Amino acid sequence: MKRNRFFSELTEAVARASGQKSLKLALSRLRANYGYDYFAFLNLHAQKVHAVSDYPKEWQAIYLERSYTIIDPVITTAKRLNRPFEWSIDRERRFAGNDVKRFYDDAAGFGIRSGISIPVRTGKGQYALFTLASRDPETAKTAELDIVSAVSAVALLHAKFAQEPVAPPTLANLNTREASFLKMIAEGMRMADIANVEGLAYKTVVFHINKAKAKLDVYTLPHATARATKLSLI
Repeated sequence: MKRNRFFSELTEAVARASGQKSLKLALSRLRANYGYDYFAFLNLHAQKVHAVSDYPKEWQAIYLERSYTIIDPVITTAKRLNRPFEWSIDRERRFAGNDVKRFYDDAAGFGIRSGISIPVRTGKGQYALFTLASRDPETAKTAELDIVSAVSAVALLHAKFAQEPVAPPTLANLNTREASFLKMIAEGMRMADIANVEGLAYKTVVFHINKAKAKLDVYTLPHATARATKLSLI
């Protein structure tokens, strides 16, 4: 099966890659060769998600801003099934609640409509998740998939990313805007409110908030404000 060859080539790409940047480039080329539009690798921890993907930057910003890790059906399904599965927004949207429908509509706006996802447990209640996403409304069934080959390849991918040195968060280096915006968020303001008060474009506020989250090494706004408060940065 063609898709099983993908995971064989993924294993080879992981072995050849000299670092995270070269591996990300290899993943983008490989998924394109097999007709997929995007890939995403998530290392899921108790309080945060480390992501490597080639999803559109604007979609990644929206995903983080709206804390979609909490309701993302791919993540929640991975936790429940713990096995490879396919998904389709067009098929599953009919049975979703309003929050998940909003998520589906936002994702579809960036051409993310279906895919296949492979979760792998990595110990201590944590796991990795690899997804191939497509603009097409449906993907092939996982019944055609060599599960052992797929899971093994994703486990190797996780090991490769995990061995990359992770720089410590620059906790004491929030600039004035980053600290000010986080403080406003902590006091109950929304990003749209901050943009109006400061006379800035909404995207500018999102940019500074995302920079603050990166420095704090977190992926959600509640976690960012809690950590910044604890460290007396706001």
